[in-house]
Amino acid sequence: MAPNTEQTTVLIIAERVLATLRQALRTLAYLKRLPASKLKIDMSFVRDMIENASDQAIVNTIIGMGRTLGLRTIAESVETQEQAEMLLAMGCDEAQGFFLGRPESAAVFEQK
Repeated sequence: MAPNTEQTTVLIIAERVLATLRQALRTLAYLKRLPASKLKIDMSFVRDMIENASDQAIVNTIIGMGRTLGLRTIAESVETQEQAEMLLAMGCDEAQGFFLGRPESAAVFEQK
């Protein structure tokens, strides 16, 4: 019996997900060979981690992976106190974003 359209669509999506996962694993293999000292947490995970349990789990996993690999972690686009507090509680080493300060020129920064 031939698969119906819905089954075919699910199979195509599953194949794409697996291909993406294989690429992600290859990328992670490079991580251990790079002369890096920090692991950056992408803003797409930080932005929604308060409301989204999956994003929160990903952020926590990245922090744990950084710790295990001896890398400092830095979260980007921290925009609220709640995000900053959660990241601190998770053990994130550094953060950047509007909550901590707005962009400014070198001249203005030097005057502080």
